[in-house]
Formats: sequence, C-alpha cells, structure tokens
Amino acid sequence: MPDLHLPAAFTTALGALTDWLDGEQVPYTVIGGVAVSFLAQPRATQDIDAVIWLDESQWEAFFRQGENHGFQQRLSDALEFAARSRVLLLRHQKTGISVDLSFGALPFELEMIERATTLQIGELRLKVPKPEDL
Repeated sequence: MPDLHLPAAFTTALGALTDWLDGEQVPYTVIGGVAVSFLAQPRATQDIDAVIWLDESQWEAFFRQGENHGFQQRLSDALEFAARSRVLLLRHQKTGISVDLSFGALPFELEMIERATTLQIGELRLKVPKPEDL
C-alpha cells in the first residue's frame, strides 16, 4: 500500500460513510480515486465513490439513516434520480465532500463486493476491492 496521507475532510467523511454502511450491514466497497489511492498510486480526487448491494425496496429507509450520519442529498429528487440511474448523490454535511453511492445490480458488482478486503488505516476501517476488480 502506498504511503497515503488523506486530507482530514476525506478521513472524516469516509469514517462517517463506513460507520453508516457497517451499522446498516450494507455490503459495500469503496471504488474510484480513493480506492486507487489506497491500492496503487495516490491520486487527486474530489469525491468518494462506493458500490453498495441493497434491495431497491430498502433504499428510502437506508437514505433516511444516512441523514443520521451527516449525509444529505445533492439533488432535490435524489431517490428518484437513484431509481433512474442507480446512483445516490450525497454530500457529507460536515466536510462538504461529495459521495456517489452506486447501487450494484450486476453479478460482477456483487462478486467485487464479496471479494473486497478491509483496510485499517489509523482508526479508519474501510472495504476496498481487489486490484483486479478496479
């Protein structure tokens, strides 16, 4: 793993996100620039991306729980947008970091989530995919 020093805002937002997902027992893996930074080469990123596995009937209750962890919708119709695109666009209130949660639907996405490994970086614990799944 590369020597990685995340900005405090990212650490805070990632901690809140993983607390929420783990607390709700939602299978997930962090992807995108954050995952690449942890697994390969640190790179600049403006947001946090993750794939989650959750039945559509649970999306609204799940979203409401996210509010308790400091996440708010970035669109006024975030759940309607998610129903069309399978992406829930959020913002962590305390840090202003954008979070894009993709609702997995394909067998490959579930396999990627199931193969994910847990990283411990200081007090932060998060699940990241195997490098070959990125």
